[in-house]
Amino acid sequence: MGHHFVPVDFASLMDSIGIANERGDRIRLSDRKSFESFMKANGLEEFRIKDFVAAHRLPMATIISSGLMKGLYVYSAGSREAFVYIASDRDFAPLRRYSDEICFDLALSYASEERSLVLLLKAELESHGVSVYLVDVEEAPDEPLWSIRFREGLFYSRFFVPFLTEHYLARGGTAVELFDIARATVAHRAEEFFYPLIALVRDASEIPHLVFSQRGSEAQRFDTHAFEWVRTHAFSVQLSQGIPWLARFFASLARNARGVRDSDFLDCLGSLIDWVEFGESPSLRYAKLLIRNPALTYHHFVMFSNGGVKYYGMGEPTPAARRGCDFPDLPKAVLDWLAGEAPAFETRPKESQRADTPTAPKGWFCPNCHHEGPPVWKKLGDPERLRDLGIVLRHQEGLPLCGKCGRTTMIER
Repeated sequence: MGHHFVPVDFASLMDSIGIANERGDRIRLSDRKSFESFMKANGLEEFRIKDFVAAHRLPMATIISSGLMKGLYVYSAGSREAFVYIASDRDFAPLRRYSDEICFDLALSYASEERSLVLLLKAELESHGVSVYLVDVEEAPDEPLWSIRFREGLFYSRFFVPFLTEHYLARGGTAVELFDIARATVAHRAEEFFYPLIALVRDASEIPHLVFSQRGSEAQRFDTHAFEWVRTHAFSVQLSQGIPWLARFFASLARNARGVRDSDFLDCLGSLIDWVEFGESPSLRYAKLLIRNPALTYHHFVMFSNGGVKYYGMGEPTPAARRGCDFPDLPKAVLDWLAGEAPAFETRPKESQRADTPTAPKGWFCPNCHHEGPPVWKKLGDPERLRDLGIVLRHQEGLPLCGKCGRTTMIER
């Protein structure tokens, strides 16, 4: 049996350790019983760790017991060096070396049944200048580093695109990919262009039913609530749009994410926009685009006249919203408004037309930490000023924050 200490990306490992801490999947070497059990199950030898740690001056060691980064790691926060210890007689290529910079536009995750279709999509995306990361399932599963390799590639990708079919959660590897990485992707890319997790589906209506009802043994281990936020909140694009459409859409997102203004994504989404709200503040104009989520309500994307695009969560249209079908050419109307070439739309309803802001419901759930209970309300200031900035609160009490983790991820139950 060959014994190897393979260099891994330090930033990705630290992120993985943080997730393992939250899930209870971390084993410290001081926990002798769990440590010895893991070592025996994976063919590892303790004296080799001691020799390697002494030779490389690595003061830290830990075990991640499940997920894509499952393994025993030794590392140094000072030198930002980290290694995974594996025992294997198989040949494998070294892991890619990263430098804390984005390397790929998107990472594709898929079940083996969809391999041929995904490879076609990858080729089309690359012909449009989109850099794509994927691990070929025909080569990967028996390679001892495939899961770490994929985790690191996705950690340095702008967008995570899982192809959600009835096979996806039935497979152990893909189920772990979604559970292990999706939330981390959203957390790390939340401040970048558009929404960092974009599910590819045959039909959006399949997400809450067909996809999540076909869970295999690996997915069954996870708390149902762990997938709840993906089922209800994931933004999806449909394969029925065609591979050329998908390539054009993702190529536009990639160019914008790199800082190159490109409005093709707006043309792609034009027929999907149910509502649009036009507004302006003293410094810039904005257009809020509302796209139907099949499980709940509407995704809110806001385009600003300075070129920014942000995902603002989900909610209902306000009385100021106008139906997208009322515009002969909605993408042009949006771009004209943002460029200051369109007349002022009625951006705010009269007082007599405003609907009362709904109050807080009785049941709440946080998909981030699985807390169930009332939120902590945060006041955000003058409602009139917020409306001028394009922010409409759904609840009179303010913005709901999770009472346990403090994030703005609370959803109504």
